[in-house]
Amino acid sequence: SLFPYDPVFVIDNAADYNIQINNSIHRLREISRKAMFLLGARLNEWRQSPFSVNATEYIIEPLSDQEIDRLLACLEKHGELNQLENLTPEIRFSVIKQKHKQELLVTLREATEDKSFDAILEDEFRGIGDTDIRRIYLYVCCFYQNGAYLRDMILPDLVEMPHSGIYDKLRKFAEGVIQFDCLDEINQIYGLRARHRTIASVVWERCSVMTERGGILHKSLSLLNLNHKADKDAFEQFIRSDSLVDSIGSLEAKLKFFEEACR
Repeated sequence: SLFPYDPVFVIDNAADYNIQINNSIHRLREISRKAMFLLGARLNEWRQSPFSVNATEYIIEPLSDQEIDRLLACLEKHGELNQLENLTPEIRFSVIKQKHKQELLVTLREATEDKSFDAILEDEFRGIGDTDIRRIYLYVCCFYQNGAYLRDMILPDLVEMPHSGIYDKLRKFAEGVIQFDCLDEINQIYGLRARHRTIASVVWERCSVMTERGGILHKSLSLLNLNHKADKDAFEQFIRSDSLVDSIGSLEAKLKFFEEACR
């Protein structure tokens, strides 16, 4: 009754307001009023939400070439190029497309040097509504911060769950957060990764407790099968990464890590 015309509701973090949105839709139907709802939500949180509305979904894809050009123009206009400022336009474009993998969040974090973007990634991790999937995401980030894949056949032993149950949960709780890539089409071997190595690094540093990192690394090492290229690459990245070893914490945990690696 407040609006003379059909209203448009713009709601961010819509998955947090599913009850209010459903109540509003029900009330509008009762009084035969048309309205448009523009709902913004992370894909995994949207999948977890008990929404009963049949909405048309528009996924925000990686930046297109035209969007990269417009983003660079916007950053330059507002004096926020920072690390990109002394580069030629061609190299700026290449940095976003190749190094940042066309990820808007990573580009803004790296270009503006604004660490507040890390809080968005931490909130994304906390928004995963399943303990097992959060733990899998930590394993994935442990691997992918150095560019290594977590081979999917390792998952059942990592979280002590059957394969079918893991994939059902991943579809519901981790869509858009954990990516699947085919590593070997002939043998049907798949690898899990985060959207970007920077994202994986931030999640590993901010969302894992130092005391549990050693356990994650030890269990990962014990399950690697070096006959698989993906596992061999992961092993090489583990033992060569100073930052990963330093993140374990105690000297005892580091010694245990290298003893396991030597074995």
